[in-house]
Amino acid sequence: MKLTERDKKLLLALAYFVIIVGFGAFVFRPLISHYMDLGDQVAILSAQKEEMDARIKEAKGLEQKKQEKMDLFLISTQDLYPMLESQEVDKEVTGIVLSCGMQALNLSIAMPEEPVSLVPYLYAEEAEVPGETAMPELTEEAAEEGDETEAEEITTPEEENQGYIYAPIVTLTASGTEGQIENLIDTLTRDYPAIRLRGYSRQIQDSRQEEEMAAGTEILSVELELYMCDRNPEGQGDKG
Repeated sequence: MKLTERDKKLLLALAYFVIIVGFGAFVFRPLISHYMDLGDQVAILSAQKEEMDARIKEAKGLEQKKQEKMDLFLISTQDLYPMLESQEVDKEVTGIVLSCGMQALNLSIAMPEEPVSLVPYLYAEEAEVPGETAMPELTEEAAEEGDETEAEEITTPEEENQGYIYAPIVTLTASGTEGQIENLIDTLTRDYPAIRLRGYSRQIQDSRQEEEMAAGTEILSVELELYMCDRNPEGQGDKG
């Protein structure tokens, strides 16, 4: 069979068509599919990156808030003693008594095992602590549902600080003149904000005691609370 010139052209066109279709089916189509998959992966990775960036930003904000709370904690407890052992408490109180010219006769210390439970001052809420933001209120929906998680997160600085404050109770008996006793009481209440005078009583020496001690000497019995703060919350300092 002899092919005409027209048949040759048709066959050539068919060959080109087959080549083009085959090339498109086996080359372009896989490439297009591959690039489409890459586009989907890029979109997914971009979304993950945005989420990670948001979490990093949130973590930085939480770290900043944590540092602000720590600074406020240090400022609000700067007048308190660090964690002391019983011997150090004895040395501190005895030193105050001797500095007022009195003689310590008897001293006993009850070291705490648990943090002290403090009652906030009645009018403390009216004065806002510098640097402290207003505490958020529970929504009606959270209140109705009893959202314990949200309630636990809303804590005041006083509640946070109480877990790190310890108060050994010191019972002291000392002797001195009337002026020395008044000076000691004034010194404790004026110069030592970390010591609370829980109560005291004064007793004049009887005649037999006056023979052993100087005339005009009185006996002072006093009960003190010495406030200590554990400024290392993670370590929870020793309370010997």
